[in-house]
Amino acid sequence: MMFPISTLAVYEYYKKGNIDIKNGLIICLFYTILAGVGAKLNGLFSQQTTLYIAGGLNAIASVIFFYQGYKQK
Repeated sequence: MMFPISTLAVYEYYKKGNIDIKNGLIICLFYTILAGVGAKLNGLFSQQTTLYIAGGLNAIASVIFFYQGYKQK
């Protein structure tokens, strides 16, 4: 599901000239590599630990986004 949706979104951004292809390819490369690493590491932790880690990372990201939004106000 993610690939066709992402592809269409990227195409729309590309038409508007809002894409840096070099950085996009670098992000895709690292995402692919780190997704595999994450899948291997996930087997080392219990489901509860994985949920705590995911929740903590989401909380940190939320604080950063709220701060950025507040700073722009």
